[in-house]
Amino acid sequence: MAAKALKTSVFVWEGTDKKGGKIKGELTGQSPALVKAQLRKQGINPLKVRKKPVSLFGAGKKIKPVDIALFTRQMATMMKAGCRCCSPSTSSARASTTPTCAS
Repeated sequence: MAAKALKTSVFVWEGTDKKGGKIKGELTGQSPALVKAQLRKQGINPLKVRKKPVSLFGAGKKIKPVDIALFTRQMATMMKAGCRCCSPSTSSARASTTPTCAS
């Protein structure tokens, strides 16, 4: 029987050390409660533990030069055909098979 893979996330935390100094950092764990327990084992009193937000632009999906070339060619063709400037970008994005360009 295969065991389920446990989902881990990155959590951002703030806390105090044994001397009362404020410290903060990141820790990977399955839940905020488990991250707090790990911090307590390290001698840190956790004040805030929350999931690290995902950046809208830094999600790791980059637009490739091939996609830019394709978009540019489609835009030029549509502009020569007399389409308005707003229409080509939306229709080209819809025609794209790359999720980054289609959004």
